[in-house]
Amino acid sequence: EDLNAYYDRSNLKFFYLTHEKIGTIYTCDSPDVVAHELGHAVLDFYRPDMWSAASLEVAAFHEAFGDFVAMMKNLSHEEVCKYAIQQTGGDFSKENVVSNLAEQMGKAIFKLAPNSGRNPNCLRCAINNFKYVNPGTLPEEAPDNKLAAECHSFARIYVGALYDIFVMMYNDVKSTGVDDIAAIHEARDTIMRYVMKAIQFAPLNVYFFESMSRTILWADVTLNNWKYHNKMQQIFFNRNLLTPQVRLLSAPTCENEDCVVNMVETMSLKLGDNLLRAQSDDN
Repeated sequence: EDLNAYYDRSNLKFFYLTHEKIGTIYTCDSPDVVAHELGHAVLDFYRPDMWSAASLEVAAFHEAFGDFVAMMKNLSHEEVCKYAIQQTGGDFSKENVVSNLAEQMGKAIFKLAPNSGRNPNCLRCAINNFKYVNPGTLPEEAPDNKLAAECHSFARIYVGALYDIFVMMYNDVKSTGVDDIAAIHEARDTIMRYVMKAIQFAPLNVYFFESMSRTILWADVTLNNWKYHNKMQQIFFNRNLLTPQVRLLSAPTCENEDCVVNMVETMSLKLGDNLLRAQSDDN
């Protein structure tokens, strides 16, 4: 009995809570909650090294990926897509059934804690203005409308960035003259390919949000010939997930799809000098 759900590497576990203010809530009734927990399992399958990594950003990305899977699950149902279009008039920058996750559970928590700063409509919303800051500068707890150094709270930065990318792709496809449903499908499939490729290859480090962002850009280069690279890069810049890098004026030009620059330097060495130096070294 608890208002909770989690994945523990062997099971997806769901609970229930009965309270006079909310009646009885079964967390397994929410497809968003189920998909979120399944997302943890999917990511754990691809990247078991992330499960016990001692980094808040890695733990936060685990939560962000769960929310991402829940949103993509919503977009796999035609009736949900049509309802979201009806809600927003085709403007997915407005809150809708896809961006708002676990509505029933979120509304229940709001009734139990109305002064918590929570969104009254859902557990988490992918539409937000959170920007990356060093998590070491954040408090461990904060109202729900502020960031905290806690994985679910901090995850909202990356959830917001992924949703921004989906909306950008959707608008781009729709501008070619296709209908809303077809635009949703293409944007959904494209971002799914990028994220699924990136989770397999992103280097694991304490700055994992930046690592994932750079790998998603690489995925666009390799899978889609730079189609959305610059627009996604700007979204990451806007969220402070990446910082613009100044290029050296003399930097060589990269002309291959792997973005690898081969540099060759020719040097003249006297073997005798190097032998003497090696012999006089302690090591």
